[in-house]
Amino acid sequence: HHVHFRGAIENMTLVRSYTPVTPLDKAVGDGEELHFLIKIYQDGAFTPLLGGLQPGDEIEVSDHTGNFLVSQLTNKDRIYLIAAGTGVTPIIRLLPLIPRTKTTFLNFNKTEADIIWGMELERFASNNSWLKLVNIFSDQPTSSGLKGRINKSILESCVEPSSNRIAMICGPPPFMQEADRLLREEFQFQDEDIHHFKA
Repeated sequence: HHVHFRGAIENMTLVRSYTPVTPLDKAVGDGEELHFLIKIYQDGAFTPLLGGLQPGDEIEVSDHTGNFLVSQLTNKDRIYLIAAGTGVTPIIRLLPLIPRTKTTFLNFNKTEADIIWGMELERFASNNSWLKLVNIFSDQPTSSGLKGRINKSILESCVEPSSNRIAMICGPPPFMQEADRLLREEFQFQDEDIHHFKA
């Protein structure tokens, strides 16, 4: 699920969607706090407003929206998490909720420096043997040997045959469209095997 932030910039009202996350080094919260993982772009339209907030400042936040149910992850043999850039935030939200099922997380970024919460993700993966974290960079080599944008050969190295699986996808629209196309055409995923996180 995500919420909508509303703010005024230069007499114009802007609305952007963000996913609440749970810090990976904490237990799932009791609902008393909201945590957000937001990358601030200095030349962005909305994030500079968020980056400038101080304790005591207020911003309008909507109730949650979205159609994902954690029950979609139960009784699966394999779970695939496929994210690009800031699309990692709904995936981070899922990690503490995933049943201890064999899970592969493909995290696409331009470079290692672009990974959001990279150390936290590495630590979480090292503490949870059911999770395999694979970082894939388009602009630099990786220790996994995988490099480039999402494509058939990258997915072939990570997707295993299974009739009881689900893929969760989030990222820029062209990335999500290509991931969806490849999973369907090359790996025979069906509608019920794929969930898109959309803002």
